[in-house]
Amino acid sequence: MRRMALEALSIHRMVVDMHLYPVRFSSHQWGFIDHTGVVKIPGKFRYASDFREGIAIVKTQKRSTGGIDINGQLLFDVRNVETNSSFSDGLLECTNVDGRSGFLDIDGNLAITFSFDEALDFSQRVAPAQVDGHWGAIDRTGHWQIQPSFEQIMKWGDGQYSAAQLKDFSWVIIDKRGVRQTNKTFGQVYPQLNGYIVVRHQSQKWALLDSKLRPCWEKDLSNIDDGVIEGTLAAAKNDLWGVLGVNGNWTLPPQFTNVTSIVEGFRRFYVGGSRDDNYALAGGKYGYLDETNQIAIPAIYADAREFKHGLAKVSFYCDDDPNGLDWYAHWGYIDRFGKLVWSNRK
Repeated sequence: MRRMALEALSIHRMVVDMHLYPVRFSSHQWGFIDHTGVVKIPGKFRYASDFREGIAIVKTQKRSTGGIDINGQLLFDVRNVETNSSFSDGLLECTNVDGRSGFLDIDGNLAITFSFDEALDFSQRVAPAQVDGHWGAIDRTGHWQIQPSFEQIMKWGDGQYSAAQLKDFSWVIIDKRGVRQTNKTFGQVYPQLNGYIVVRHQSQKWALLDSKLRPCWEKDLSNIDDGVIEGTLAAAKNDLWGVLGVNGNWTLPPQFTNVTSIVEGFRRFYVGGSRDDNYALAGGKYGYLDETNQIAIPAIYADAREFKHGLAKVSFYCDDDPNGLDWYAHWGYIDRFGKLVWSNRK
């Protein structure tokens, strides 16, 4: 067991060592650091995203989309194309000057033409797309796998089922061919994740369904975040958040203003503050819980993101931004022990 644990830790360290993290040195100067905070790619981009599938999306000029490898080598730079996405299944969703959506391949070539009003990322070789106000789903060649007949379709998770919205605003469970899997309609459906589907009944009760769409439990809850990850899911009762197991029992009783799903062994929690009219959190502080739901990193951050490859992006309250509204007033990256490895302020 000890040898297996050491091997797992070694693999984790190798992945962390190989990863780079985007940082903003000034308004239009983005570059990348390694896990120790050392600058590996200088601030020469107008914008830079995290690496995904070995490529980071960058901007070299105001209206362009580029991609670099881990060495900072520019792989492509396409003008008059913009994106808010990253590569998924080897394709990148982007928009042209007319606001139409299409997809680039890893060489920056147009793989799927700009023929959609809107499109989401590919997942499991299928991507939701919209034309003339209706949503369907396309395959990697750009052909319709599900004809555009829904009000909305959610991106697939890691299972065969996702969610589609009907004209009456109710939701149904569909497969990758658009076939409804049950006659029931729901107030909300989350895409299948780790074998489970989260649904909210028209009665407002939430339920967890297994891979055969059989109910595991049904509860009066305020909300649920995402779906089942590592056998648990973040949920709220009476607007206080805790953690539920797939058996329906609370592993962390509701007590926080917010709790998120677990990622890389940590889940974010939020204390104090409240939600504004747009349901956004404000006035409190973020921290991190470990896998046993114990506080691993105290709540001291104005905002915090999930851990990626061993580091998490955080922002701080500061004198020139006392409400923590500007992400880039004072921000940085912390490691798994809460140590600040890079900050935009010395």
